[in-house]
Amino acid sequence: MTTNADRRSVVDKIRSKNDDEFGEGARAAVQKLLSAGLPHPWMYIYELTQNAVDAGAKRVCWRSEGDAVTFQHDGPLALDESHVRGLSSVGASTKGLATVGFMGVGFKSVFARFREARVSDADWRFRFDVRVRHGALESEVPNWFDTLCPHWDDEVPAPDAGYTTAFLLGRPAEPQRPVTDDLERLASTENRTTLAVLALRGLTQVSVDEVVWELSVEDDIVTVRRSGSEAGWRWKAFVAHYRPDDAAMRRFLEVRQETHERVHQEGRAERQVVGLLPLDDDGLPRPAERGLVYATLPTKVQIPFGFHLQADWFVNVDRQQLREVAGDAWQEAIVEQVPEIVRRLLLWLSSQSDAVRKCGYRAICAPEDDDGPLGESLRNLRDDLVRTLADEPIVPVHGPGPRQFCTPEQAAVLPEPFRADFGSSWRPDLLFGPTIIDEHLLGERAIDFAIWLEWGSQVDAGDVAWRHALPNWWRALSEDVRPDALFALWRGVAQNA
Repeated sequence: MTTNADRRSVVDKIRSKNDDEFGEGARAAVQKLLSAGLPHPWMYIYELTQNAVDAGAKRVCWRSEGDAVTFQHDGPLALDESHVRGLSSVGASTKGLATVGFMGVGFKSVFARFREARVSDADWRFRFDVRVRHGALESEVPNWFDTLCPHWDDEVPAPDAGYTTAFLLGRPAEPQRPVTDDLERLASTENRTTLAVLALRGLTQVSVDEVVWELSVEDDIVTVRRSGSEAGWRWKAFVAHYRPDDAAMRRFLEVRQETHERVHQEGRAERQVVGLLPLDDDGLPRPAERGLVYATLPTKVQIPFGFHLQADWFVNVDRQQLREVAGDAWQEAIVEQVPEIVRRLLLWLSSQSDAVRKCGYRAICAPEDDDGPLGESLRNLRDDLVRTLADEPIVPVHGPGPRQFCTPEQAAVLPEPFRADFGSSWRPDLLFGPTIIDEHLLGERAIDFAIWLEWGSQVDAGDVAWRHALPNWWRALSEDVRPDALFALWRGVAQNA
């Protein structure tokens, strides 16, 4: 049976071993690595939350107390010696190959903001204290090697009831800066999509000070609401499943600095890329002007589509940018799932009302090469998009009764002189055929997407059997639209002549 004395001995041995084995050069390397690797003082919010998700947590709690912060989660995996060693090292991750963390400095991000970190679970109690050297002009230089030197501490409080692991962070490096500003990043009033992504990763509750957020996913609808409130925020999730191929897994192992044979058991776990389309209070799509890229937590990378894109991306040390995408098999494997997400989005829209469709079609567009880090990669998906969508009835067309759809190959486009003026209720199908794309419903962004993929062939007005078509067309129009429709027809014929 493991006792407190045994655990204390483990902590002491880890500290002693690090102290003995790190020579002057190695300590200098740690100093430089952590100085360069901790660019943002608020990174700890993202890193500890990410670690909790990877530990299987369902509930996380952030609480500020003056200039100190407590973080707790209910992950079922108890701390053991390997975890203590991982927290007391640089570049050594305790995560399995099914996770993506790879820099080994996740927990160290705490010390960019705080000089003290105390850790506890049901059995373990230890702490890290970072000393600071004071120099000329009131300069301060943290001794980053202290982040590798745990000390047993019986006084560290146990986690609250319902939680399994606690991190108590104190002695802020910048006492004048409110820690509440850090916590706001997790559940800001401007962007709650972070909570939606955490819901997809398995969290059901996120507490930030006095506010408790309840998270749920049902039938691919993600809901985030404040506890006790009926109002909430919703997203429609479109999920693409895939397994990395050999090239992607080779890149994964290289980045993770791993050579394990267990890659086939863990590394090839089925992975997901998720498109998250925001919905309004009435359930109508509310596409973003430009979606954000998420690697569980938000980056600064944008995409031209109106949905947000969550995946197991490789990110830079600061978590704000993606590592190079072009030529990286792992990153490219993620991008290659976008056509499937677009396919699922368009099929979903085809099952909804026109009100939903009109809003939802604004989520798709033709990407440009200069659309940020992913622009060129998304443009290169054109052929994949054409193949993925070729046989799907996703193109809305004109016609009476319930909305009809055809495949991109079957679709037809109005002759150019008629496109700008011919209203959606003026039955162009009776003049030009039953597969005329309803461009008014699609909207400008989706039309650009359709043009990019070369959907539909243009009808030649000279091929229309006007003598037979016009009477049927006129009778089908309601009296209130006949004058406008007739004038639009005349303008089109005149321009086409």
